[in-house]
Amino acid sequence: NMTKVYLKTKKIELILATRNRSKLEFAKHIGISAEYFYQMLTGHRCPSADLREKIMKALRVKTEQWDDIFQIRNS
Repeated sequence: NMTKVYLKTKKIELILATRNRSKLEFAKHIGISAEYFYQMLTGHRCPSADLREKIMKALRVKTEQWDDIFQIRNS
């Protein structure tokens, strides 16, 4: 069994919408392609620890709010 971390898509989309930021703009901001970001949003890719850190910083999510935007699943 492998444990993987996925994005909570609806929550991230809501945060971006309330801040009037596009997914493309956000992807560029954290240094990835829009395609890669979409793959994470649809659950086809999982963000690395480094990328999770960038996402949290960019969304201004504190460490203790980690599970607001990420979820752990066993595959």
